[in-house]
Amino acid sequence: MKLGSPSNSAIFGLSITLFYMLLITPWYHFDKKRLYKPTLAKIYGCVLILIKLFLTLLLFKDFEIHETFPGDTIIYYSLITNLVVLILVTITKSVFTHGHKWVSLFKTLQQLDSNLNTTKNLCCIFFVKQTIFIVLFAFGMYGWLTSAPTPYMKFLLSIPMTDFYYEFLIVSVYEILVQVFREKYKEINDQLLNIQAENKFYSEVRNLKKRWRVLGQSVQTLNRIFGYQILLVILHCGLELVAGFYGFYILFRHDASRSINHFFLSNIWSLTHVMYVLFTIILRVDAAVQESSKFATLCFVVREHVGNEAKAEALVKLAVYADHFTPRFSVSGYFDISKSIIFDVAGNVANYFIVCLQLNWQLNKN
Repeated sequence: MKLGSPSNSAIFGLSITLFYMLLITPWYHFDKKRLYKPTLAKIYGCVLILIKLFLTLLLFKDFEIHETFPGDTIIYYSLITNLVVLILVTITKSVFTHGHKWVSLFKTLQQLDSNLNTTKNLCCIFFVKQTIFIVLFAFGMYGWLTSAPTPYMKFLLSIPMTDFYYEFLIVSVYEILVQVFREKYKEINDQLLNIQAENKFYSEVRNLKKRWRVLGQSVQTLNRIFGYQILLVILHCGLELVAGFYGFYILFRHDASRSINHFFLSNIWSLTHVMYVLFTIILRVDAAVQESSKFATLCFVVREHVGNEAKAEALVKLAVYADHFTPRFSVSGYFDISKSIIFDVAGNVANYFIVCLQLNWQLNKN
């Protein structure tokens, strides 16, 4: 599937092929700036959805799952359901409902690349992270297999290995796009600092206004594309943390027969994976917001070095204009992505962990 040269798909580089295969992003022709064979993509998306639903149904009909995850079946089913919905929502948005928004986002980033510096290829960093993820995941699987009370094959089928990897790829795509926005805001800030040396001052101010507005609108498009996916990822992080802490409780209090070292280390991997996903989203978004928030301040800094009163007034108006298009990375309008999410997740995890302990105590009592 050749949808564009590497230079035209500089946002993702060679990794775009993997995202196409799993329909995390729609098939987009970077040269022609339009979707590539959308009808075929929809048929392929239907096939992937049917396969996923069929495999999930088989998993849910396995009544021996209680033997594999004794005492925490509700948490297990919640995790599986959350990941399945995450995959279905991503595929649906890519090929059925949000394809035009993806086209708008890609076109905007390509247009900005022609006016600003070309987007850095983050492909190498992605593949390094992917390799680390696969190695650590294999280590975690080994720990789970050696401590599982059921046969290896049944346990492997009960673990959503591909779902974890799919979630990792979704977060990677979101991370790359947020990094691209951060770079664009940084380049606009650099242009603003050099504007006083420009001969065409007023035309540059108009160009900065336009680019700032386009970036702000593109952030809103990104929110619409990834809003529910990020919400489901955050929910999964909370569920996984509850499951991890509850696993430690079961391990040290009720299940001494398991291979403690392997199970302990595999549980540590799960918690590490969750923290990586959560902090990747929050810290990348925070860095982009911090970079964009410098623009209004820089307008007044540059204003102090401009002798012309009319130019100084133009910079003040530019700062006021920028406030109307300040980027807000939100989760489908429910809440903004910020560092406060860490404390919200921690509070909810503590509450649900206590509920799990109370339910476990009631079951043992009965």
